[in-house]
Amino acid sequence: MNIKIALLRGINVGKHNRLRMADLKVALSKIGLQNVVTYIQSGNLIFASGKDNSVLEQEIATCISNEFGFQVPVIVKSKADLERNINDNPYYKEDNSKLHFTFLKSGPNRTNLKTINYTAFLPDKFKISTDVIYLCLENKYHKTKPSNAYFEKQLQTQTTTRNWKTTYKLLELCNNYNSQKKAS
Repeated sequence: MNIKIALLRGINVGKHNRLRMADLKVALSKIGLQNVVTYIQSGNLIFASGKDNSVLEQEIATCISNEFGFQVPVIVKSKADLERNINDNPYYKEDNSKLHFTFLKSGPNRTNLKTINYTAFLPDKFKISTDVIYLCLENKYHKTKPSNAYFEKQLQTQTTTRNWKTTYKLLELCNNYNSQKKAS
C-alpha cells in the first residue's frame, strides 16, 4: 500500500459544494478507502491504497457525485510525488507566503505549452512542470490572473491549487500517516 493524497477542488468554498469531512470519510469507506485522514475543510485527504492514481480519482469523484449530488475535480498524488513537487520548487528561496502549487490532473502537451506567456502576469511568476505549476505571487492568490481557470483553459486539464503551508502540511501528515491513522 502506498500513501496517497487526494486534492478536491471547490469544496466548502462560499455556499457551494458544502461537504463535512466526517461525512466524506464515511462515504469513502464505502468504496474501500480505509483510515482516511483529512486536513482542513477544503478537500485534502490522505489514505493508503495500492490502486492507480487515475482509478482513485475516478472512484472518489463518482462517490462524491453519487453521495452528495455534485461533481468536483479530484487529483490524486502519491507521497513521493508531493515530496518531489516540494523539493523541486524553483522559488523555494522566496517568502513561503508567496508560494503556491497548482496541481495538474494530466501533464500539459507541447502544443498547449507554446500558448503560455510566462511574462504576461508579472510580478507574479510561474513555472510549469510535468504535474504541477509552481507559483510565486506578489499578491493574494484570489487576486492573481494565473489561476486555476486560466491554466485549465490554456493547458486543457483540470487543476487545483494549494498554498505552501497546506502543501507542506500534507507532506508532514503523510510522513506521520501510520501513527495518525491509528488515532483517527
